[in-house]
Order: sequence, then structure tokens, then C-alpha cells
Amino acid sequence: FLLAGSLLVSPVSAQDSFSAPLDLDHRVHVVKVDHVSADMRTNVRHDDRGAAERTVETRGDGLYHVRIRSAQHIQRMEGSYLDAALSVPHGRFVYYHPNGRIESVGEYQRGVKVGTWYTQDITGQGRAERTYSGLAVEDLLVAKGVQERARTLGQ
Repeated sequence: FLLAGSLLVSPVSAQDSFSAPLDLDHRVHVVKVDHVSADMRTNVRHDDRGAAERTVETRGDGLYHVRIRSAQHIQRMEGSYLDAALSVPHGRFVYYHPNGRIESVGEYQRGVKVGTWYTQDITGQGRAERTYSGLAVEDLLVAKGVQERARTLGQ
């Protein structure tokens, strides 16, 4: 286990990203470690000021589990995606303020927010709750009667 940990640390400090899978405990595979900007999406070099470290793992459930830590090693985000490109969020997501306190918590289903999302201010006081229907924007507009779906001719 110590050897796997040293392999994980060494390549990250020597280059901008790491993508060779490691079998840490026969269940968790580190797919990629790279660096992202403050928006937590845009790839940057590890030596860019304020770069955060993004770790992507698989755990045998078919999802890509992502954890982002700031340059100061403070947790900023955790969640999972359906795809390796990290474009379809799925499951529980937690976002953190720069001081490490929870900013918001909620769930995605196949890229769409569902259920109640909770937010807190930087001191940990609740700010708002918002409930999502789980419908994509177009489906919601159709369900509310705002627009109709396009139909092909002859149907």
C-alpha cells in the first residue's frame, strides 16, 4: 500500500497530470490526477497559481468518482459522473466553500438536478433550499405547456 501511495504522489509533482490506473485496494482504481482552475473544470498546469488537484477514481460501480482539493489541500468538490469525459454528473454532489465548509449538497440523475438541493453560507448557516423536478429544460417546458415537441411530417 505504501508503494501505491508513493507512486500516486511522485508523478503528480513531476508533471501536469497522471493517468495510469493504480489498483490501490483491488476495488478503487485511480484513473487520473490532474489540475484544474478555480472553476473546477478547466485543466491547467500544476504550477499555475491557485491550481486545484482533481482526482478521478473508479470503484467497480461504473461511475467516475471525482474529488477536487484546492492548492491549500482543502476539499472543494466531490461527486460522480457517468462518463470518463466528466460531462454527465450522476449521484450525490457536495461543493465546499474555500474554508472547507459545505456550500451546497444535492443529486444529479443522468446530468439533470433532481430533488432538493441545500446551500449554506461560508459560516455554515443555511441559505436556501431548491427542489428540482428531474426534467431537462425542454421536457419541463413541454410538461408546463409552454412549448410543444417538434413532430416529423407524416405523424
